[in-house]
Amino acid sequence: MGNSIIAQRSENGKPIEKIHKTIIQDPEEFLSYLQDESHLGYGRAEAVYFPESEGEVCALLSYFQKKGTPVTVSGARTGVVGGAVPRGGVILSMERMNHILGIYKSEQGKTWYVQVEAGIRLKSVHTSIESKNVGDMENVSKKDDFVSDPITYFYPPDPTEDSALIGGTAAANSSGARSFAYGPTRNYIHRLKVVLANGELLDILRGKIFADESNTFELVTCAGKRIKIPVPSYRMPEVKNAAGYYAKPGMDLIDLFIGSEGTLGIITLLELKIIPTPENIFSGIAFFPKSKNAYQFAQQVQKERSNQMSRIKPTVLEYFDSHSLDLLRQKRKDDASGSLIGDFPDYARSAIFFEQFCREKDLEDIYESWQKLLEENEVSMDDTWGGFEKRELIKMKIFRHTLPEILNEIFRQRKRQYPQIQKISLDISLPEKAFHEMLLFYKTRIEKQGLEYVLFGHIGEYHLHLNILPRNAEEMEKAKGLSLEFAQKAVSLGGTISAEHGIGKIKHEFLEILYGSQGVKEMVRIKLLLDPKGILSRGNIFSESYLPGISSYE
Repeated sequence: MGNSIIAQRSENGKPIEKIHKTIIQDPEEFLSYLQDESHLGYGRAEAVYFPESEGEVCALLSYFQKKGTPVTVSGARTGVVGGAVPRGGVILSMERMNHILGIYKSEQGKTWYVQVEAGIRLKSVHTSIESKNVGDMENVSKKDDFVSDPITYFYPPDPTEDSALIGGTAAANSSGARSFAYGPTRNYIHRLKVVLANGELLDILRGKIFADESNTFELVTCAGKRIKIPVPSYRMPEVKNAAGYYAKPGMDLIDLFIGSEGTLGIITLLELKIIPTPENIFSGIAFFPKSKNAYQFAQQVQKERSNQMSRIKPTVLEYFDSHSLDLLRQKRKDDASGSLIGDFPDYARSAIFFEQFCREKDLEDIYESWQKLLEENEVSMDDTWGGFEKRELIKMKIFRHTLPEILNEIFRQRKRQYPQIQKISLDISLPEKAFHEMLLFYKTRIEKQGLEYVLFGHIGEYHLHLNILPRNAEEMEKAKGLSLEFAQKAVSLGGTISAEHGIGKIKHEFLEILYGSQGVKEMVRIKLLLDPKGILSRGNIFSESYLPGISSYE
């Protein structure tokens, strides 16, 4: 263990003009690379490059750094904060680096790690590991050991968008419903290979490089230059957090790059920890006549979860407000007989989705424990979805995942009429003691302004997604004002302004509310030490106005 890391060179052997620069003929296809799910609008770029190897990424960045050309990293463009929207320069798409490379066990022989390229889709990782369909892997000896292992395995992080590229989930430190039990992506990354802006390569293994007594890392470049990288001095909130650069005394270097949103380097390879698959999954959706009933139920679940003797140990605990249920009802009505959304009670004004992994022998006891808790809250089992068969699990997954799709379609329709409208989506998490105060503040302020809104998400982590749905330009301005109010309130209560989605290009003001301008300047200092011309993912995390001496690129 130490605090120094030596950069490497990766030889490509190809002229730069031969590295898969694609002039996309179809205008619609090209436009798809200029936007993401933030509804921020179209960016601008000269071309899209599609590297197929780590060496090609190194060569491209070395070339563009010398020219001072901005490079925006593109994954599946599923992000909601504008991180993949380019502001000039070129786009570097990782989608062709999409292979599982190998698998191995830890030296102690207790943990399996899978090695993947950054452009593989999250869904492919899940499917390949769970089915053990890893025939194309290069590490043949360990592949055979893995396939013959009688235990099955899975990769715990489960962001809603399973079409995301795995490198993008690391760059954003993505999480999902199961982060309630398993935590975010960060917890499962054992190794990263990262290409810096000058084309040099870092190979970072967790547990090897820590900040020293002065809270500093040392990078030695290929030319022998030593660069001191200070850990920011700000204190991160003690809640689920994905806002800005990770910073803790004595931290592991790998954590600086996880969640850095492509601003410090481009991830090309990851080694991911996988864990044994549970024998069974028991899931349910309970419907309540009032929001307060759902909140009370969630509180009781939390208490049961902390009780060692209790059978109730959920991996997922999700909330849906009355507006969420209204949208799902309308979607079901619009789809008519072809709807995949199951029928649920007319009286329901809120719902809680729960999931628990369990052994076969414990399934009956766990079912009865949930049934008892629901009945104590006057919830009828007749009107509660529940089960462990595959078709029932799919039914509940559709219910959970359809809501974000509905919201995205609403924004698309309204933006066609009012192009200046942006998606106003808050990603706040809070300490337990502040949660109900924040909910009341949301409701009071939004309803006073007469705005539409939807509130849903990870109630187990006191992290709900608030989506304000402006219907015109005037309501857009009101919603933007409220979003800043909510960010200030959350920080005052010890919360964070982004628990899951990051900062991107649309939450710069929120980041300053959380860490102040001095905290942002500490991030900028690290950025410029690793990327002195500021070419990587400009506009992500902090405004370009924070990059002194970096000229704008047109």
